[in-house]
Amino acid sequence: MDTGPRTLDNTALSHRNGLGSKQGPTREQLAVSEEIIITVVVPTRNIVKYIQRALQSVAAQGGAWRLVGVDSVSTDGTREILEDFRKIYPDRVQILDSPRACLSEALNLGLVAAEPGWIQWIGGDDAVAPGGHALVRAALARHPNAQWLFGDSRFRDADGLELRVAQARPWDRLAMLQANVVFAAASLYTRDLAIRSGLCSPVLRRTMDYEWWFRMAALTDPVLVGGVTAEFTSREDSLSGGNNAADIQRESLHVRQMYAAFTLGEQAVVADVMIRRYLPLMAKQRLYPLYKRLRAR
Repeated sequence: MDTGPRTLDNTALSHRNGLGSKQGPTREQLAVSEEIIITVVVPTRNIVKYIQRALQSVAAQGGAWRLVGVDSVSTDGTREILEDFRKIYPDRVQILDSPRACLSEALNLGLVAAEPGWIQWIGGDDAVAPGGHALVRAALARHPNAQWLFGDSRFRDADGLELRVAQARPWDRLAMLQANVVFAAASLYTRDLAIRSGLCSPVLRRTMDYEWWFRMAALTDPVLVGGVTAEFTSREDSLSGGNNAADIQRESLHVRQMYAAFTLGEQAVVADVMIRRYLPLMAKQRLYPLYKRLRAR
């Protein structure tokens, strides 16, 4: 019988992937992983109620973290909070402007601006989980060749009350054709992979991450971290909230149909076609020249 939301800490969850066992990373491996830069990209638009918590969750992480805030013309004080945060951490924080209220455009601007290393994308109402980056760095020490990690997500309501912890399942391409089983905020990937996979779809408004995972998977399989790496705020009026359920279902069906018609080998070809299809749209977002230069390296 379900007695309420589960309360699971990262220490307990890490054992699912062997991160807490005696076969864990050595001190030397952990020392190397501590030097890896993790840039958190935070697109914002009129999210003043939540943005302080999001920023503080990043600052609380150990290691070499960075933050790129991409604001879409906020008028409620969100931009001012970002500026104040940059004053505290001038060497770690960038703030960019996205003139249109388009999440994909804002996200792509942040991805391109991130420093070489690893990237985590959270919404302005979400947060990096306490100890989340420590868990990620332990995973990187164990999997030094990984390019993409994904973990569990703690769900909270609009007032911050914990609802549940959703455990990510081991990567399965066929399962992805049934539903998006990778939590966007709980995923991290190298900047190189983000660029090579074509960045985020500028044509999907609510399920851009779902389609992006298929293009990433054409290049590499993700590694399951085995712990909570992000906290997601469940709001009815958010892009992924219940008020937009019909649009989410429609877009998700489109993504599934597009990739389900092909074998796993052919999906790589489809992903490359989609990357090329997005390039003209990226030109309108002023991203194509930089994207082309980075991809050619």
